[in-house]
Amino acid sequence: MINKIRKYQDSWLTKGILFLTALSFMSLFGVSGYIGSAGKNKPAIKVDSMELLQNDLMIQYNKQLEMAKSMFGDNMEDNVRAMIMQQVISKNLSDMVVLRTAKKLNMYISDELIRNTVQSRAEFMNDYGHFDLNKMRRTLLMYGMSEGDYISQLKREIEKQHLIYTSVENFEVPAIMAEYVAKAQNMKKEFKYIKLDTAKTKIDRKISQEEVEQYYEDFILEFTNPETRDADFIFISNEDAVKTVSPSQEEIDAYYKEHIERFETPEQRRVLQMVFDSEEMALTAKKELDNGKDFIAAAKEFASQTADETDFGLVSKDMLIEEISDVAFSSAKNKNSQPIQSDLGWHIIKITEINQATKMSYAKAKEDIIEEIRKEQAFEIMQSLSREIDDKAGSGMSLKELAKDMNLNIYTAYGLTEDGKAKKIPSRFKDLPSNVEFIDSIFSYNVEEVSQIIETNDGILLTSVTAVTEAQPKDIKEVRGEIEKMWAENERSETVQEIISNVMSDLEQGETIEDIASRFSLTYKKTKPLKRDETFEELNSNTIMQLFQQPYNSPKILDLENIKLIIVSEKVKASKDELTKQEINTAKARLKLNTIREYSDYLINSFAKDCKITVDYKVIGLSE
Repeated sequence: MINKIRKYQDSWLTKGILFLTALSFMSLFGVSGYIGSAGKNKPAIKVDSMELLQNDLMIQYNKQLEMAKSMFGDNMEDNVRAMIMQQVISKNLSDMVVLRTAKKLNMYISDELIRNTVQSRAEFMNDYGHFDLNKMRRTLLMYGMSEGDYISQLKREIEKQHLIYTSVENFEVPAIMAEYVAKAQNMKKEFKYIKLDTAKTKIDRKISQEEVEQYYEDFILEFTNPETRDADFIFISNEDAVKTVSPSQEEIDAYYKEHIERFETPEQRRVLQMVFDSEEMALTAKKELDNGKDFIAAAKEFASQTADETDFGLVSKDMLIEEISDVAFSSAKNKNSQPIQSDLGWHIIKITEINQATKMSYAKAKEDIIEEIRKEQAFEIMQSLSREIDDKAGSGMSLKELAKDMNLNIYTAYGLTEDGKAKKIPSRFKDLPSNVEFIDSIFSYNVEEVSQIIETNDGILLTSVTAVTEAQPKDIKEVRGEIEKMWAENERSETVQEIISNVMSDLEQGETIEDIASRFSLTYKKTKPLKRDETFEELNSNTIMQLFQQPYNSPKILDLENIKLIIVSEKVKASKDELTKQEINTAKARLKLNTIREYSDYLINSFAKDCKITVDYKVIGLSE
């Protein structure tokens, strides 16, 4: 099961996501929710008695998906999303196997080890390199974790460290092996190749009438005018409905009283704050402040706070905790408060800016209120109109009768197609054919049937088909140009494929690629000596790596849309450049990383053999 899933980790996208996950803060804590919890969602993964529930898995998947979107954008294909899910499953499965093994081995993690590990975490240290409890609490709060959750997750990480990483972390790559790999990486290779451009390939004959007729018959669907429809429609805009509303003075006054907070801004103050665990530390800092020390500097020195953590910015009174709100909004500007105690510790605050409360004039508020009431009542008007139209259409009225009865304008669109085009439509509605619901209604009803109401961002629509023009083939004379173009593209492609077959056959007979290119008058090129990180013909790095792995004189065909390459590799040539220390160290690090990963995989698979593993792909949303 583990091997089945792990194969997906070799893709460039998955590696990128794994790398980002390793850098994220949450990766310090492993995976939560292994032991089955209450809820109706089903187990997605089981390792013996341990379970990971569907909801917990989807939370992790969505986090990884958002991370991937930030890298590659929103438009990801389904297979990429599947790979992300497989990566999440693989990580959870591996972690659960390791944790289950730790339980079986009765592994014990002491409180002292946990304490020392926590106090050595760089993210919990202040600017002086000392463990800071307040910084730890703020950091955990930022990621939505309690101290208890963090300690539990940390124990699991330590178990994994002892079971997996400790056994491989001391592995060292022999210097001679690192040097050998570095030399292999620096070796150069030349490539000889024939380049075929399909678009520029000459055709030595013209299409016959018989071929024209055969193409016309074979591809008749491509040479057919689609079905088109003419339709009448009624459109009632939200804007028109808004104009019909005229709020009374009583409605305006009532709205003003009910939403008074929208027209008043409370007093706001910029608050600086430092927090301490003890009153003693708070008094020490207060003494330094009284002696003229800068507040931000004092917060950094005595409370280990950054400037951002110290400056609350402009806040209203109700945004502060009760213990400091009264002091903050009664203190004079630029005055340091006495230490204030709360459940969070001892606070010292300072007010650096005061913005007085403001109130919008009634005249200005009235304009906004009228606009808001109009929008609210317009919505009700549109709802009422929709119900009235539904009733009249349901009673059998035609669209024209309905429009006349309700004094509504009727518009006509001509030549509408299912792919969202129109031969003629009023300019006001030029974008309407791109509305999927509008087109669906046109092609879902028979002539003179009245559609259901269609809601748009701008109003409501009602349609009725007036005429249908059936799909019909175009005249062969009309599409002859298209047929000749299609035939020519196919003819060039077949000619290129024939050339490729001849070249490959001659190469197999022992002829050189230079002689073959000369005999067939083909474009022949030869690269300079290339390293693995260099390229030609804009080939990507993966293709270059494949070419380096090709045996000497073994041809390879590359299809680059209109360009076809027949490539033969020359003998590898050792680089004359001396290896740098950095090149050797890079090769050594790569070898060590690959070895550690392979050995870690081997250990996890060994542990997995002693566990009963189940992955419910239906629950996850993937096929088996």
